[in-house]
Amino acid sequence: MYVLDTQKIGRKISTARKAKNMTQLALADQLGVSYQEISNWERGQSAPDIDKLPDLAQALDLSLNDLFDMPDAEKKVVTIRQEDAPVDAETLTEFAPMIKPDTLSKKVRVDAEDFSVDDVRAIAPFIGEDTLAALMHEHENDAHFGELVVSAAPFLSSEYLDQQVDALLASGTDIDNKTARRLLPFIGKAKVDALLARLAARGDIDDDELVHYFPFASAAALGAVVSEREHDMTFVSKAAPFLPTERIDAMFKQAAANEDVSLKDLQRLVPFVSSDVLKNTVVELINSGDHEYKLHDLMGLLPFLGDDDILSLIRK
Repeated sequence: MYVLDTQKIGRKISTARKAKNMTQLALADQLGVSYQEISNWERGQSAPDIDKLPDLAQALDLSLNDLFDMPDAEKKVVTIRQEDAPVDAETLTEFAPMIKPDTLSKKVRVDAEDFSVDDVRAIAPFIGEDTLAALMHEHENDAHFGELVVSAAPFLSSEYLDQQVDALLASGTDIDNKTARRLLPFIGKAKVDALLARLAARGDIDDDELVHYFPFASAAALGAVVSEREHDMTFVSKAAPFLPTERIDAMFKQAAANEDVSLKDLQRLVPFVSSDVLKNTVVELINSGDHEYKLHDLMGLLPFLGDDDILSLIRK
């Protein structure tokens, strides 16, 4: 399939314009666009709208076949510009960046069943959400549908993606975590929470995999997962940046009172603990008969205290 190379097209436009001894402003006036737009074309930062191509070719004495390095480019452009003319999936995909979204979506819907998985991936950024959903529907039974959903996710509606997550959860099959986690930025919290709960309940998912869900989950859902592992300070510390301070303070105080929890484990939570709780806990550790801690033993906790708090501890 032909791949639109805006850099190459831009160089050809620039070369042809200069050969005509024409300024960007003069070409812009002929085409009814701004000279900045001409500049963007020539630098490959954008491509001309397909409706401008015939006028561009005429102004520069440059055939569309030469401009695109495609033997039938002119024929394809004419077909696309005809309102009611049927256009094959490959042609629409090739020229998608140059076609207005409304026009492209209208033509895509005519022959949605003709679009392959690769076509859908390529055209997804250029069509509307409803049209893309219609194309996706044609491939729902494809073995690689999950991969297609992931690649198209930035361009699909949140409602559509939520429906796909619901279907996945309802199927009862094991969730492909590597696929699911790539959807997280595009789905609602309720769906993230449901996926997190399902994966956490399995018990065979590596902690580093679960961590991917933490930034997108609700505090309640993440708190529920942490409650099952709150004695695992390594796990808790990974969730800490996304938990409410009150919850972290409570777990920190509980851990500090537990003789089986090491100072190293406590230090994992320190960056997320409120200063008052940290100061009071340090004082309790020093004064507690259950621990043989001195101030120098707790030096790893002090960088997270204010100067006044540290001075008050030294005086004690």
